[in-house]
Amino acid sequence: MIAHFLMAIEEAQNDVILKCDCDMLFRGIDWVAAGTASIDRNEADLAEPIRYGHGTGPSGEVSTRAMLLRRSSFHERLLPMRAYKTDWRRRILRVIQRRPPWLKLESMLTRLMHEGLRLKTIDESLGTSLHVSRRSDFANPDLESIIRIFESGVVPRAQRDAGWDFAPAAWIDFECPPSAPLHGA
Repeated sequence: MIAHFLMAIEEAQNDVILKCDCDMLFRGIDWVAAGTASIDRNEADLAEPIRYGHGTGPSGEVSTRAMLLRRSSFHERLLPMRAYKTDWRRRILRVIQRRPPWLKLESMLTRLMHEGLRLKTIDESLGTSLHVSRRSDFANPDLESIIRIFESGVVPRAQRDAGWDFAPAAWIDFECPPSAPLHGA
């Protein structure tokens, strides 16, 4: 999986790359411009929108679900990247399971933060993201309405408390305040 991700960076046509998974929802796009500007000013190597449940600053952990990077900086500062392995206990288990001993890419990038990788988490006022992690959530008959409410910038306290992953229960009986404009309504 790591080789596929790095190959996609290599094959990209542009220097600034927006990488996001298909199960991500976004409110606002200004975080992209702010992240690109931060990378352009050499303040960060990677930028990402704020994640619910992680306060207003960096979560201390890199996610490849929604992030920006500059390919040339990635090459210059991060490659060749050391391939970190799991701890010895997990390595034994992985050998038994016939799985590779390497950490997942996000964990490797997080380890690189201790070696100088700079992650910029963009302020919530410029945009946020929400991860719809379960396939069954896409079958939710209310998902279209929930997306419109999320895009308007209104998020139930229960969803914020639940964290970055979509929490269907947080949206049950939640009504968008009349003062919040719904896009496409």
